[in-house]
Amino acid sequence: MNPSEFVEALRGLDVKIVHNSQYMEGLSTSLRAGISALPSEIGAAAVLLADMPGISPNLINRLALAINPASGALISVANTGWENAENPVVWSRRFF
Repeated sequence: MNPSEFVEALRGLDVKIVHNSQYMEGLSTSLRAGISALPSEIGAAAVLLADMPGISPNLINRLALAINPASGALISVANTGWENAENPVVWSRRFF
């Protein structure tokens, strides 16, 4: 899909499209562009990969609820039982 097809597919949904003019410099620039576009009242952000259609809103909610700056819980990571933690990840604003 070209970018205009993505924009058309999302038309009518409650989403904000952020254009990353530096996309050729790597994935981190897209993450940076998205994080920079968040309103200041947002306390955390979930990072998901586009090829993870099985991720449920329930999982994202559970990860978000695990963030608790008062207790020092600033990052929440999915764990499928494998040795390493995986995406999705929820990051506290402190790391933006």
